[in-house]
Parts: sequence; C-alpha cells; structure tokens
Amino acid sequence: MYTREQCLALLTDRHIAVTANAGSGKTTVLVERFVRLLLQGVEIGSIVAITFTRKAAAEMRLRVAVRLEQEYNAMLTIGNVRMATKVRNLRERLNTAQISTIHSFCANLIRNYPVEAKISPLFSIIDDFDANKLREEAIALLAERKLGSEQKDEKENYYTLFRIFGIDTIHSIAESLLRNLEQLEELKNIYTQSDEEIIELRNNIITEQYIKPLVPALVKIEETIESIRNSGVKLNADVQKLMLHSTVLSELITECRKKESNFALIGNLFGQLYTTLFTTENKERKRLLSFAIEHNIDNLIYGEGKVLIHTSDFFSEIDGWDNDKDLLQYSRIILQFTQECNELIESEKIQLSSLDFNDVQKKASELLRSDEVRND
Repeated sequence: MYTREQCLALLTDRHIAVTANAGSGKTTVLVERFVRLLLQGVEIGSIVAITFTRKAAAEMRLRVAVRLEQEYNAMLTIGNVRMATKVRNLRERLNTAQISTIHSFCANLIRNYPVEAKISPLFSIIDDFDANKLREEAIALLAERKLGSEQKDEKENYYTLFRIFGIDTIHSIAESLLRNLEQLEELKNIYTQSDEEIIELRNNIITEQYIKPLVPALVKIEETIESIRNSGVKLNADVQKLMLHSTVLSELITECRKKESNFALIGNLFGQLYTTLFTTENKERKRLLSFAIEHNIDNLIYGEGKVLIHTSDFFSEIDGWDNDKDLLQYSRIILQFTQECNELIESEKIQLSSLDFNDVQKKASELLRSDEVRND
C-alpha cells in the first residue's frame, strides 16, 4: 500500500521532513501518521497539524475521521471491542484536534493564554483588507501632519523629501516596511550607526554580492578574447567590437580586484562591456553568440550570463555615487516617518483590541517560548 519512502515517513519515533511533488501522497501519509500517533496513545490535543488553507484543514480533518472509522470497523470485525471503543472515542473527540491553518492555531493559542500574551481576551483579528486600510490611513495622516508641522525644520525637510522623491514613492517605501516589521527593525538597528559606518557596510555588501562574483566571469571573457586574437580566425563586426573592448575589460578587472573599488568607475566600464555582449533586452548579441557557438567558446563568453545580467540590473538602478550623505539624510527621515506610522497603527489596534496576522504569529511565537505555556 505504501512505498518504502512513505513507510519511513510513517515512523513515529523520530523527527522527519518530507519533500515530495504534488499528488505524490503527502497528505495520505500525514493523515496516517496522525492516526498512528492517536492509536499509540498520544493525547489528541498534543498533536498539531498545520495546513495552508482552511479548505485543506477541513479536508484533512475529514480524512482523519474516515481513517478512524475504517480502523473502528476493522477492530469490530476481528472482535477487538476494547480497541474499537478507544477508536470510537477518538473519533468523537476529533473536533478538538488542532488541525488548522497557522493563523488559526496561533489565534487559538492566544485565546487560551490571553494574560500571558498581554492581550484582551476579547481581542479580534483584522484581515488583510483592514490591515492595509490602517496602513493607508496612518501614512496619509502622518504625511499631512508633517507637511503642516509648526516646527520649521521638520516642515522643510518633508517638503524637500516629497518634492525630490514624490509622495507615491515615499508611500510605497513606508507601506512596504510596514508590511515587514522585521525588516523595519533591522533598518532601525542599522541606522543607529554613523553615516560613515553605514556607507562602509553598503560598500561591503556591494563588493560581496556584485563585485567579487563578477571577476571570474570577466577573467573568462578576457582569456577568451586573447585566445581569439591569437587564433587568426575571421571575425564578424560584433566580435571585432568585443576585441576593441579588451582594454576596458582589463581595466575593469583591475578595479574590481582592488581592496577599495571605485564603484562609479566599475559601473561605467561594465556598462561599456555589457553593451557589446547583450542587447537592451538582456539577450545575447546574435552574431557574437553565433561566432562563439561555431568556435565552441559560447560557455566561456556567456556561461556566466546570469551574473553579468544581475550586475547590470544593479548598476542600472544607481543614479550616482556622489550624494551618499544626502541620501542617508533622506533615508533617516523616511525611516523615522515609517516608525511613527507604525506607532499610530499600534495605538489604533490597542484601542480596537485588535491584532493583525503578523501580531498573532509574533505573540504565539512568544507564548511557545514560555516554559509555563509549553508545560501546561
């Protein structure tokens, strides 16, 4: 009935993680594992089964019920009345089983421990629509307050901010951060540092994520150009153009290998090289690719294409490297604005005795770290 791998997944004496394609029987195995734990005497309230949707949770609960009824009938057939009675009791208590979505599980946990969660027992959960409405209202209200501030410096800072970046951009950044409070907290910690420390951190990230991975690809292309130059083969126009950029390529590699690279120079040199390799749609230039395939060097030129495109996408988003201090000043204002928006939202939720889905998961996580709750 079960494959070897499924049988291993049904062993209840160990922790397991199962990865399988859709339709391969994961739910069937999960249901059977759930039932086996019940039959082994594990308390029904001690088993947690989490699904992505309410529909999936309802389906799983139904399948567990069907499986228990099958077990009940099987026990009656062989005359094991004692076991049949046990299975029937399990079936009758199945409505208490914790088979639900992650949000439902977390909400039920908080309702069972409202004092420990420091929340009103009558709390309500706001859905995504209402949570988004709270964010929209907080952003609009705070923007209006800032632009009408009686503090001259604050008012001028926000007028300048909205004029340079636009209200829609500021709104989009704030909303994105309010949707991801963990990221907001990370940024808050980062911006406790000085401008110089933040710029150094930024430079290190760029070096590790974009500059260092680029060098091996550039070296391959440089070696290939030298090989083509020494081969004496006939070159088409695109290949000749690439050959003419050998000096640019050499200078680019040298700059990338420096301990403190000049990102503006790298961006300029890389842009020149990139246009000889790819079109504006990030597609390989046909005649260059055709030549490379013909001479079996396409992997040397385009083998690291994803790295080249990734780097191009990054540098194309940079307007310049000479206004770091100004950008940091504006970033600090936007961060402060977003934090104040979050304070407005939290204040409103307290008044409404409401939690959004992020709050529910956060409070549930805190409860599960409590020995008192876990041992209850």
